[in-house]
Amino acid sequence: MRFPQFFLPAILDLPIIIFTLVAAHGIINRVVKKHGLGAQKSLLIKLYYYHLLFCLIYVAYIFLFGGDAIGYWRPPVRFIREGASLFLLHEPGSSFIHFIVYPFSQILKLSLWGGTILFSLFGFGGFLCIYLTIRRNLKVNPTLFGYKLFPLVLFLPNMHFWSSGVGKDTIIFFALALFIYALTNVRQNIVGLVLSFYLAFFIRPHIALVMLIGAGMAVLLSSRGISTFMRLGLIAASIVIFVLISGSVFNFIGVEEDSVESYEDIANLRSKNLSRQSVGSSIELSTYSVPFRIFTFLYRPLFIDSGNALGLVVSFENLLYLMLTFAILKFKTLNELWVMPMVLKACFFIALATSYFLSSSLSNLGIIIRQKNMVMFMLLLVTLYVISQFQYRQQKMKQRPRNVVVPQIPGASIVNTPGQNS
Repeated sequence: MRFPQFFLPAILDLPIIIFTLVAAHGIINRVVKKHGLGAQKSLLIKLYYYHLLFCLIYVAYIFLFGGDAIGYWRPPVRFIREGASLFLLHEPGSSFIHFIVYPFSQILKLSLWGGTILFSLFGFGGFLCIYLTIRRNLKVNPTLFGYKLFPLVLFLPNMHFWSSGVGKDTIIFFALALFIYALTNVRQNIVGLVLSFYLAFFIRPHIALVMLIGAGMAVLLSSRGISTFMRLGLIAASIVIFVLISGSVFNFIGVEEDSVESYEDIANLRSKNLSRQSVGSSIELSTYSVPFRIFTFLYRPLFIDSGNALGLVVSFENLLYLMLTFAILKFKTLNELWVMPMVLKACFFIALATSYFLSSSLSNLGIIIRQKNMVMFMLLLVTLYVISQFQYRQQKMKQRPRNVVVPQIPGASIVNTPGQNS
């Protein structure tokens, strides 16, 4: 590989890079103005450049070790062979990534450096959605071992690495984060709901189906914060969309509609295809129980099976996720999950369902690290909420005068907007 090709983007990339930086600052200014977050502007700017740093690390990693991004940046073979319209690529799966990047890679002739910097806006948009969702739903900033968790959890390196490059992982991360944020106020975020579902369906249709089911369950089990009319409308819409897309989803993953049992066969086949002989870093998930499969998907690799430098970094993150999970076990967790805001119930159901299905079909730690990135922020949201609620009640108990009965007063949120009730 030539020296300039590796270290320097093409000269023609400079305008698009400058445009991306200006666009990022414009997005930050709009978010700050809309949500009254003037004091947080500096934090969001730091978050963007931190994300941009991982974008550069990602593209350097791809040039050194290879990856899907290189294939996506090349013209699709089928498109060249058939000489067809660009819209032939507008279909679920890898073709959709080609559909998105084709104008930049083949028409504007950007290098992978410039294209990745532009693509990283998707990932940063996902982090903005997570940031706003956290501020909307936490009454106090949760702490662990005396350290405030917010905004620390927004700077976890693995989430930034896999959401900064050209590929499915970045867009599905953005789609899910946007979907969760849109659920915090459905009436005001219809466009966000539609866009997020559209992107998820064309990237990973099975994840779009899980999003639909998770949101439907959350709406069904939420008693406050949503009107009866809105609840019935959302449930009806979920059923209709489920019926419309289920056939396409099952065809995409190779499951016959009249044989649900065939999912297990496909999961076992994919697990075998991702064995050590073909990819390396194999783990025999097919021999594990369902709970241990889910545990492996969510919390491994740990230090004993990290394997390399990237695995070691991920192990530190997984240790944090594990500590947060253990931290909420001492609370009345089941009760907290029942009374969570609707958006967090959706996080819980989507993360649980995704973990179950993917843990049944993946057996390679490298692929697990990539694919679980799209749902780990949901686990973070749920655990942060439970810890925050417990610590908020502790603060109220300390402030209550002894031997005096004081009516419960809702506390101030960590932002100007109050948290949504369940």
